[in-house]
Amino acid sequence: MDAPGIPFILGVQPSGPQDFQEFLSQDTVVNTAYMTKLNEAMNIRATLEPFADFKIELTGSRMFTKNYQEYYRANSAGEFKHSAP
Repeated sequence: MDAPGIPFILGVQPSGPQDFQEFLSQDTVVNTAYMTKLNEAMNIRATLEPFADFKIELTGSRMFTKNYQEYYRANSAGEFKHSAP
């Protein structure tokens, strides 16, 4: 596997250790989380003019953020086990 590779450059996120296992340390004391973050923002704006010289402006916004982290730790056999806090 190439690091980071074309899929990574195009925004593909790994779904678990099977996608990047050769890059993980098999040291049993390493304690770094795998993290993903999703941000969505939406802005809406409209202007209504039901009759002359009477305007109604509508604005709305929505923001959504989702964070996820999971720990993959190697056991003494070098197999990765995961746990989510």
